[in-house]
Amino acid sequence: MSRGPAKQFDIDTVLEKAMNLFWQKGYAATSMAELVDELGIGKKSLYDTFGSKRDLYVKALRRYSQRGTSFALQKLNETGSHADRIEQLMRSYVAMNAGPDSKGCMVGCCMGEFGDRDPEIAGIALRYLDILERAFLQVLQAAKLKGEISESTNMEDLAQLCIATVQGLSLIGRSETGTERTDAIVRATAAMLRKA
Repeated sequence: MSRGPAKQFDIDTVLEKAMNLFWQKGYAATSMAELVDELGIGKKSLYDTFGSKRDLYVKALRRYSQRGTSFALQKLNETGSHADRIEQLMRSYVAMNAGPDSKGCMVGCCMGEFGDRDPEIAGIALRYLDILERAFLQVLQAAKLKGEISESTNMEDLAQLCIATVQGLSLIGRSETGTERTDAIVRATAAMLRKA
């Protein structure tokens, strides 16, 4: 049986455009008409290739999540003390979200929009947080073994604080131009990590 004509568009490019549109506007505020216009493909091709609008959103969210966790893992695996590496990751988030067109963190925006109403989408968001938590924990536990962190410090709590901080930095960057507030958050967090 014939597979039909070859697609006249690059699936990866189209998915990237969809991710950016959903990231900027959110799921509910992005219409099918906007998707068709932004992606440059017909509605039938969109449905045939990606499924429903929700299916496309899930694919876009997975793409963002994989990219976001890879970025964080790379930064946290660089050289330096635990505090230096975590501070540099946080400064990267500040830099990414410092401009007037900042979109914040797509996963954070997703959590705000969906909460736990869609189990599959909530699962993607929670997996993203779990991967970040494990990455922070690995850095912090290695620092504890080196004597850089007190034996009495709760590593799980500290990792959760780091997650809340990076999510907050992204959210503030979406709402506020400039870095005065986010720079202060990074300085305070880094100082606390060095005293933990």
